[in-house]
Amino acid sequence: MRLEEKKNLLLSDTMIPDLFISEYMVGLSACAIQSYLYLLMAFKNQKSVSEKDLAARFSVQVDEVKGSLAELTLAGVIEWSDKGSLIITDLKAIEIEGYIRLHSENAVLPEAAAISPENERRDNLAKSIEKTFFHGSMAYKWYREMDILLDDFKLEPQVVYKLFQVCCDRKQLGTVTQMKELAVIWQSKGIYTLEQLSTYMGSEDEITQTMRKIGRRLHRKMTDFDEEYVRVWIEKLKYPYEIIDFAIRKMCEYQQPTMNKADAHLKAWFATGITTLADAQKYEEDMALKNKLSYQRDKTQRQGPDGSGKQNFQGVQYDEAFIKDLQVDPEEYLRKLQQDKINPA
Repeated sequence: MRLEEKKNLLLSDTMIPDLFISEYMVGLSACAIQSYLYLLMAFKNQKSVSEKDLAARFSVQVDEVKGSLAELTLAGVIEWSDKGSLIITDLKAIEIEGYIRLHSENAVLPEAAAISPENERRDNLAKSIEKTFFHGSMAYKWYREMDILLDDFKLEPQVVYKLFQVCCDRKQLGTVTQMKELAVIWQSKGIYTLEQLSTYMGSEDEITQTMRKIGRRLHRKMTDFDEEYVRVWIEKLKYPYEIIDFAIRKMCEYQQPTMNKADAHLKAWFATGITTLADAQKYEEDMALKNKLSYQRDKTQRQGPDGSGKQNFQGVQYDEAFIKDLQVDPEEYLRKLQQDKINPA
């Protein structure tokens, strides 16, 4: 029985939807694709699979498997029930539903039935996206994705169009996964209207340009950690590049220049209400003068009133017992100390 079961398993076939291969697989990671294929086989054979099982099967960390399942969920190829069970999405059913909905909406309506302004805007948006980004032939999954962006994400039609445009510029229209990831980012930033999107994209462009300028000045490639600093300076502190550049110059005066030192300068200026380059320069001049005077005062105190720089022992007195101890043979003195430790008074 055991051998027969093994034989059936090895010789069995697992059906993979062509839709997954042509429309969904492009934007998924290798681990996500492996997970999906293994889940198809496990569901066909009615076997339960855990994240640890998948991690052991693919020789990866459990966190990587969790990330791959999140990818599949975001792509819409799997779903999670209310009880936490994993459900494989019927991609063919989704395609058929999209086809029926599209053709039913395009059917000729009676003259008495008027199209609502909302549906008319949605229809115009779909036609514009299809013509601009898909050469007049858009897959049904994109119609469904457009409905999700409008209904679930609550994005304005102009924002949805801009989302397609950004993904097209990045060559990311092969799958809905990358578009949905970007939509999630926009939603987390509170972007729903075109005005909010314009403000956000202007800030992103400023961050990109600032990163590029700083990288050229420092002659190095900027990292994600550097971007975190720059993002705070622009989004939170609202500083223009000229003030940020001055902070970078001050940072380079240190023996070990780091972005943390530039961040300290900028936050110190922000705390004192500085908003212009001239105020920042004046603040640094005042601080330099203050530090110089403090150093000179400390140096004078160390040198003493005569300025000789010698240590001042005035007022120091030694008793007779201490002086006698200094005249004792060093070895004898050490033995005495050891004896005092052994037999304390």
